[in-house]
Amino acid sequence: MYADAPTQMFNWAADRGLIVANPLAGVQRPELGYVSRERVLTVEEVRQIQDVAGKAEQRGPDTHGAQAPGRAWRAHAD
Repeated sequence: MYADAPTQMFNWAADRGLIVANPLAGVQRPELGYVSRERVLTVEEVRQIQDVAGKAEQRGPDTHGAQAPGRAWRAHAD
């Protein structure tokens, strides 16, 4: 589950006296309704993912440049 690693880390720190107690102790984890899957991707599905990822890569690094903090939108107004 998503909180297993932090819980183990906090338990480890508490056992060594680095913290007083595990801050996650007693926290109830929500039931997320996760269903384990037995299925793996088909070769065709993998190819489709690679195709989409390749197209995204071909747009180049400047595609997301305007999302960088402080980047002026005017530079992309053309």
